[in-house]
Amino acid sequence: MKAKDAPPQAPAGIECAAWTLALLLLALAFVSGLEQPGDAPRRLVLLAAAPLLLALAARRPGFAPAPALAGTLAAVVLLALAGIVRVPAPERGAALRDLALLAAPWLLALAASSPAGAPFVERALRRAAPAALVVLGLLGLAQAWLGFDAIAQARAPAATFVSRVPLAEFLVVLVPLGAWCAATAKTRGGRWAAALGTGLGAALLLATRNRGGILAAAVGWSLGALLAALAARSERGGAAERGRTARRGGAARGFRPGAPAFVALALAALGLLLPSGRGEPLPSVASRFRAVAAGDRTVDIRAALARNTLALIAGAPLLGAGAGRFPVVYPLVQARAAPTPGFGTARQAEHAENDALELAAELGVPAALGLFALLLAALARSARAALRGDAAAAARAAALAGVLVHGLVSFPLRSPATAAFAWTLAGLAWSAPRAGWPAAARRATAALGIAGALAGGWAGAAELHAQIALGEAIRAQAAGDCGDALAHAAYVPYAAPWLRRERGIAAMVVYACEPDGPRSLAALEPALAIHPNQLNLLLGTGARRLKAARFADAEALYGHALAIDPQLGRAHLGLAMARDGRGDGAGARAACAAAMPFAAEVPEIRTFCEGNGYAP
Repeated sequence: MKAKDAPPQAPAGIECAAWTLALLLLALAFVSGLEQPGDAPRRLVLLAAAPLLLALAARRPGFAPAPALAGTLAAVVLLALAGIVRVPAPERGAALRDLALLAAPWLLALAASSPAGAPFVERALRRAAPAALVVLGLLGLAQAWLGFDAIAQARAPAATFVSRVPLAEFLVVLVPLGAWCAATAKTRGGRWAAALGTGLGAALLLATRNRGGILAAAVGWSLGALLAALAARSERGGAAERGRTARRGGAARGFRPGAPAFVALALAALGLLLPSGRGEPLPSVASRFRAVAAGDRTVDIRAALARNTLALIAGAPLLGAGAGRFPVVYPLVQARAAPTPGFGTARQAEHAENDALELAAELGVPAALGLFALLLAALARSARAALRGDAAAAARAAALAGVLVHGLVSFPLRSPATAAFAWTLAGLAWSAPRAGWPAAARRATAALGIAGALAGGWAGAAELHAQIALGEAIRAQAAGDCGDALAHAAYVPYAAPWLRRERGIAAMVVYACEPDGPRSLAALEPALAIHPNQLNLLLGTGARRLKAARFADAEALYGHALAIDPQLGRAHLGLAMARDGRGDGAGARAACAAAMPFAAEVPEIRTFCEGNGYAP
């Protein structure tokens, strides 16, 4: 008779296949070649698959996530929701969406930490990792070495796919899983396939020339190799006996165990040596690291980002600025502790280039500490299990260590695919035998997971459509077809009104194509409301308010832009024009005096100020 607390559940094969498919789609979404930032397909898969996989796991009688993991994550979510209450009302939708995107990988950790679900997750990783590495490695290296760009947007030396940075972050996690599969495969074909994928993935990581990724890989993979070697040493006697038995039985006749590893290493070495097949070759790895000693600009940028982000954290240490709001609030502090080199209207910070600092700035210090405590504990648990002979745990330790090291100079925990795999591995590390939840709790969790999958799938599909429309709008504007550009740009806020970056870009397409002040303001002002410190939006909206004769409103925007960056010549000119429009001659003359040092880069300053008698 069926037990009362055993609700209907999906067959084991379906659950394993669902995990495999989700992990593969997250990996292969790098092939999409969509417009920057190009992660809409990964967001779609993550938002839809994470709650659905949790719902599948919750149907099993043994479902019981690790209590410390579940409790800490619940506390982090509550702290983040409290922080969102402090966010300005127009931005709350965007902040909630960013919190959902941050939290989706945590659902994977909860599902993987259940002893009833962990075996399915490990089997799915064993299937997905080699396949993803082979596809990504072949296509990525064909692009980097042979100039194949049928699916690419970026060009050398930026190299592979949409951006080499998130791809490098992902490969730091994925390659150790491929090595684990190669080392533990049951068949010759499986071992060779996994070894081929591992070598291709390592070569592709090196071909990106991403110094942070290469350094993280060196640290993380070395740790994993050391743990695997120590575990193998403790079991050397038993392994030798198993090898003698296998040779007597003829199971491995004609097969050399070291050959797959040799091929993988040879492929990885090619990533160091071969130049790009494009006109501009990729720099050597050695030259990239020598640039750091010579005073590389990226080092200065990251140092300024870190110092200013610390100032941002000091302003709201407990609850942070709100999930996903780093690019919104960073302009307010981008020169507080140290000027951020190269940042202005052409470029504003999207990330702190440091996961710990960015999460502390957005969610608060307590929430960030809780998250990193979970990851560090997962690393420690994996290391202990590896020393007991668990090869999968050694691969987990290598991947998690790589993520934590890379997070010091990049943002792997904000990249959908990398965060999904990293938190899945963390959940596996927390898995241990424990009593299952009551049936009512499992049913409620499954129902919430299904509802979340439906909502996440809808939101992710909307974001994908919005990003496709934005790409069409940009292409139409570049081709001079403003009618088509305006039609596609208008669809972006309709499809996904919570998207900050995409709405801002779409609004600037409208600014470029729509000369009428009120009609262009209908797109610019709502975008500015959810991204109030974006300099291009401030300048564009101010210009259209001038054209609509809303001089006081324009003056306020230009003043705000100058508070963010006092070196903006266009903002000084706009301020002078706004004051002139209000009839404030003295104010216009003062603004012109401040604007004249920038007349060489903005010739209109001299024309306006001298033509109206405001020149000093």
